[in-house]
Amino acid sequence: MQFVRLLPIVFLTTHLGQCFLIAYESVPRSVADRAVYYVKSTQLDDFSCAYNALFNACNLDRACGVPNRFADYSQFSRISSAYARSEGLNPKGSTSTRNSDDLALNHLRMKNVCNLGFKDARIIPLFDLHARISITGRESKAEQQRMFQREFERQQEAFIDSIKYQFDAAAGLTRVMHFVCTVQDGGTGHAVLVSLVQNSTGRGLYIFDNLNRRISENSEIMRYIHYLSDRFSVSSRGIYQGPQLPERWSSAPKPRVRYYYN
Repeated sequence: MQFVRLLPIVFLTTHLGQCFLIAYESVPRSVADRAVYYVKSTQLDDFSCAYNALFNACNLDRACGVPNRFADYSQFSRISSAYARSEGLNPKGSTSTRNSDDLALNHLRMKNVCNLGFKDARIIPLFDLHARISITGRESKAEQQRMFQREFERQQEAFIDSIKYQFDAAAGLTRVMHFVCTVQDGGTGHAVLVSLVQNSTGRGLYIFDNLNRRISENSEIMRYIHYLSDRFSVSSRGIYQGPQLPERWSSAPKPRVRYYYN
């Protein structure tokens, strides 16, 4: 079951004979006792990081028993390439959070994807904000701006609260939510997928970075990992038992270049 999108935004079943040899990268000590897994990803050479994040999200859905036909690379590639052409985008180039959200929601039919960003020491969901405030006319423009900002922050918190509520209300049942997290890489944005998976044993976080770069305590993605782990009460490794993942997604083409920077 996927989630119904509450606000507009600004992304196994096993096969007979398939061998499950998933490779995990190490995670920093601060989260090593939690069910936080850094999955070694297969790079999609024909697509940039945001598309890679969405393809991994599609496949993790399927791994958790959530139907997603775009886990098949041929279908994912066809839809994503057509979308990029329609928007005048280079699929190997940068993609805005607005475009990646539009692709996920309206073309890949994924309602369980949220873009996250970092602003003023806060993790925030990235979507179009439409606020109404009541003013008396005596407020200065600066005060009106602060009122709008408080309303924006309320909407952002309400959005995250709504996801937590849906998970809590379905405790013990399978739920998956994908967070496409923007980190800075050489002055440009880079998309890293952090997926929250709930099942009968608890909750786990799965990290996918198509560059497979080492994560240290000082890595920017750790802000998101700590935030999501705390906000959604991710389980300990000793309790949580997640889905079996293959060494590589069955339909993913083999990369022409190795992108592992460890």
